[in-house]
Amino acid sequence: MFEVVFDETSLEATPLLEFLTVPATDCTGPSYLDGSCHISGFVATAVEKDKDKNAFVCNGVSAMKLSPRFQSAKKDSVIRDCVQMKPLARDKTVLQGKVYISQDGVIVGVWEGVRFEKIPGRF
Repeated sequence: MFEVVFDETSLEATPLLEFLTVPATDCTGPSYLDGSCHISGFVATAVEKDKDKNAFVCNGVSAMKLSPRFQSAKKDSVIRDCVQMKPLARDKTVLQGKVYISQDGVIVGVWEGVRFEKIPGRF
């Protein structure tokens, strides 16, 4: 993840992603898919005002949908995420959102119901 554009007010962020792959032997593995969702945790952590006392942990994901058009090993491809997190109405300690994945300007995946819960840190 690099070149992150982040708006703290709206809890939105969009980074460029780079998958370091060997096209002859690599396929879309779990590590690539997991990496495509990290921006949601970045947003949750970045907006926390008291990082010495609190931390955010992933509280779950409702669904991950991926198009067969997603090609993690495609050379010279631009892969970008876009996320907006929002506090849950019933529990303000939980941020939830969707992470969209685009490749070369086409949406190829979405993580739905990504949740991060604020917990007291034990550092």
